[in-house]
Amino acid sequence: MTTLTKKQKNLISFYDICFIISAIAMGAILWSHPQDKLTIVSLGTYAIGLSAMAMYVKHLLTYLNRMSLQGLFLILLIVVSVLAIFYSHRSLKSDIVSLLCFLEIPIFMLCSSELKSKRPAEVFIWVQYILSFYYLYLSRTDKAYLFRGYYGVIELEELTLSYNNPNETSMYLICCLLTLLAAISFYKQIWLKIIFIFNAAAVFNLIFLTQCRAGIIAASLAVIGLLLHKFIKVKMWFTRLAMFVPAVMVVLIYFFNDMLIEIKILGESFESGRKSVFDSLFNNLNSFEFFSGDFANYAFENLHNVYISIFATIGIFGTLFYILFFDKMFKTFARKKVQPESYQKMAYICLLILIIYSSVESALFCSGSAFAMCFISLYTLFALKKEKTNSLSAE
Repeated sequence: MTTLTKKQKNLISFYDICFIISAIAMGAILWSHPQDKLTIVSLGTYAIGLSAMAMYVKHLLTYLNRMSLQGLFLILLIVVSVLAIFYSHRSLKSDIVSLLCFLEIPIFMLCSSELKSKRPAEVFIWVQYILSFYYLYLSRTDKAYLFRGYYGVIELEELTLSYNNPNETSMYLICCLLTLLAAISFYKQIWLKIIFIFNAAAVFNLIFLTQCRAGIIAASLAVIGLLLHKFIKVKMWFTRLAMFVPAVMVVLIYFFNDMLIEIKILGESFESGRKSVFDSLFNNLNSFEFFSGDFANYAFENLHNVYISIFATIGIFGTLFYILFFDKMFKTFARKKVQPESYQKMAYICLLILIIYSSVESALFCSGSAFAMCFISLYTLFALKKEKTNSLSAE
């Protein structure tokens, strides 16, 4: 990867500013939700959405005469999504917000190559570090087991930290854990490594308290990845294997559900009602909506599988363009002849874990700005250009 000059390292671009604003907005959203500060949640969501729009417009104006293939796939994804919105006849404002939340990950991925310094990556790291203390604080309060989901305010045994449900809490904790694990490789100083290790261990324990099986498995894989990441190379077949897992999960759940029910993982059945969600979707979609999706009824709702949620909302073509975009973005790095840094390998492993996690929880990629920024915090580390080390620099 290209080495930044001393002059370039001191620059902070328009894209850097947008990334930093979004990182701080992510922290504000995650802090505000348990405190019932819904105005701050809304402001944070709009800050991230407007940052994404501003970056995308600037990117288009800069590269319109030589649009990349990944840029073309993103344009096609946007066109399909906009057509699905107008077909749905819902509230335009609500649809635009849903669409922006969905497009934030692709837009930030596309614009990550424009970053001029490592400051955005560091802001993401330290925001997640601060959030780890916040999560620990919430676990010691009366908000620790407060359930705000569809069934009202009730007390459960699963840790929620006053988010909507244990599964959502687990996803936020997983993203925090993965960023902290990547940060262990990002900084050279022993004292920094130690504080990230301690906080990562504490967050790991909170994930167990959510009793979310997918989260526990993902966290365990991440720790194994940390131990082995120096021996792993960024390879496209790794990426495609991870991207293939959500599709395989759909087939397994839909056609082999009876077998999956008999399989026990952490004391519970492997399949926990996802098939009924898939059945409802396929029974409701008509032949035309197979291509167009049903934005009116789904709007990137968490249908517990990333491809299913996208397919339900914007149809088969939208899902295809989404997969092709991700494939092309990761291929750009897999083709690099220069071996990535240690922290980039760790961030890469963590990204693959999130993609695999989306086999059972699509919210990570579809359902909100905070989720989007959790993914981007890792992608920013993965895509960061190599630069010379200094007192607080990456390896």
